[in-house]
Amino acid sequence: MRAVGISSLAAMDPRRTTTRSLSIAAFACWLVLTLMQLAWIPFFSRAWGVNFWRYLPSPLGVGFALASLALCSGTVRERIADAAAILAKRCARVPLLLVAILVVAALWLLRSNGLKGDSALLLLKTLNAWFFFPETGGTFLMWSSVQLAKVTGHFGPSGAQLLTCVSGGIALLLSLQLGRSLAPEGRAGLAPAIVGLLASGGILRIFAGHVEVYPTLLVGVIAYLWLSLERIAGRRSWLAPSLALGIAVWLHASALLLVPSLAWLPWLAREGSASTSTRCVEAVRSVALAAVPVLAFLAVMALLGRREEFEQAFALALNILGIQHDPSLIRRWVQGFGEVSIGTDVSFLSWGQLKYLLNASFVLLPAALPCALWLALRAPSTLLKTPKAGFLIATCVPLLAYGLLLRACWGPFDWDLFSVGMFCFGCLLAHLLASWLTERDFRDLAVVVIGFQLLFVGVPFLLIGMMELKDAGPFAEGYFEFELHLERQPASPQLAPWL
Repeated sequence: MRAVGISSLAAMDPRRTTTRSLSIAAFACWLVLTLMQLAWIPFFSRAWGVNFWRYLPSPLGVGFALASLALCSGTVRERIADAAAILAKRCARVPLLLVAILVVAALWLLRSNGLKGDSALLLLKTLNAWFFFPETGGTFLMWSSVQLAKVTGHFGPSGAQLLTCVSGGIALLLSLQLGRSLAPEGRAGLAPAIVGLLASGGILRIFAGHVEVYPTLLVGVIAYLWLSLERIAGRRSWLAPSLALGIAVWLHASALLLVPSLAWLPWLAREGSASTSTRCVEAVRSVALAAVPVLAFLAVMALLGRREEFEQAFALALNILGIQHDPSLIRRWVQGFGEVSIGTDVSFLSWGQLKYLLNASFVLLPAALPCALWLALRAPSTLLKTPKAGFLIATCVPLLAYGLLLRACWGPFDWDLFSVGMFCFGCLLAHLLASWLTERDFRDLAVVVIGFQLLFVGVPFLLIGMMELKDAGPFAEGYFEFELHLERQPASPQLAPWL
């Protein structure tokens, strides 16, 4: 009789075991993350990406801890998911342009108030140059925003911050479209949850007045990913993703790492009758078209006589390619195996580099590694199950390899350096999870992931950029050193343990 009762109960609620398993896993994650935030795990006491609560007033940390603990309850998650679904339906009636404007306003109110690392250097360079390599278009837009701010009588950095916030509004509109493309057919309603998974970590701060080229670059990359996935589904021609990638390359040369994925698109699109020669022609045309925005911009700059910018770009390109080393320029690449790591001048796969990569990846997308490990153990067959997954893998592999080779010149202050690679990786994980899990299970998981990312990283990191901080690590006053970018420059005793 008892066995019959248990089986009947299971039949009435087939999700009971799944919900309970997620609750147990969520509590285990909560316990580990909370202990790391409090620096009660010695090995993680100098991990700069996992202690954001300690910079803030204690009541805020307690609030974050209790709110995240509540997400370990299946009942709480179900109510949040239901409330989010109702909110999404109501927001669907609001014009998207109005939503974007409200987001821009919110980002402006939450904008960072400090300039560290590349932020100060970029603004300094825009005083004398219209653009510089490799962030050609990104720096041109920053120069334009600074000049516009001056014309209107405002402080220069405010123009660059406004550009960042506006980029956030555009990124939201594009991300909602991208979310629909990442979701399986017939599940477009998962788009808001997918956007939440991608944007609730440190990427949120990138758009909150963070003076950098990555906000505009992410807009270009998001557009490219969305249009490419639409191309795979047969809803776009080859022109749209090619132009989008061309704009992304113009914004930052690192987007060239996405060219292999563009060349592979013809073999993934829903055109089974197309011959191999036809696909090859399309691939060549796509890559050629992607070069047009950069070439057109350079031609205009040449006609305007911007000779100094061209000379600087040529010298920096030679330095980056390793053809001609200029000691006055920042060395961009990590050293070889076995080299001694000094400051941020780390050697390949040294503990200093691995520590940076683990912390930066956690800041940008905290759930990335746990979700990747879970999928690898539970559903490895999903990796190449869809053409969209194959495309996203093609975007991730070059960018993740780039992350292993590029030197983070500013250490913790270069936390945003691989934001594009982590965003693409997040898109791959979101697509795989949405394709593998049932719609209800995916929403249940999304509540935990989005909530944890917001409470452990996203919101605290925003507040760190706005408030007076406790001395809990490198983001407090007195830790940043402009000399960090120099080769073989030892860090101060205060900062060294965090590198």
